[in-house]
Amino acid sequence: MSITIELEPKKEARISQRAAARGVDASTYAQRLLDEALEREDERERQAQHEKNQRAIAWLQSRIDEANAMTDKEKAQAEAEWRDTARSIDENRTSYRKLFPEYSEPAQNAEPNE
Repeated sequence: MSITIELEPKKEARISQRAAARGVDASTYAQRLLDEALEREDERERQAQHEKNQRAIAWLQSRIDEANAMTDKEKAQAEAEWRDTARSIDENRTSYRKLFPEYSEPAQNAEPNE
């Protein structure tokens, strides 16, 4: 692929000088500059994604830690609330397909909400 870039005379002169100092032609030097800039941009994007992933992992771990700290009674209450929420979501969907079929029927042997 070929791209034509219009440069200001000062920038063209700088590229030509730096290319000559490195013993390459101006287009080769410009290609190297572009390659380096693209690699830095790729690295920034990878780093941003890594940081986003780490925040998600930390959030999930905090939920796990929170659940592990719950008493049995709190866990039963949370499960009952989730069953109610899941049933409500499925009951109010416009689609016939249930997202939470395991919660479609009222749970048997579930502790009542207090």
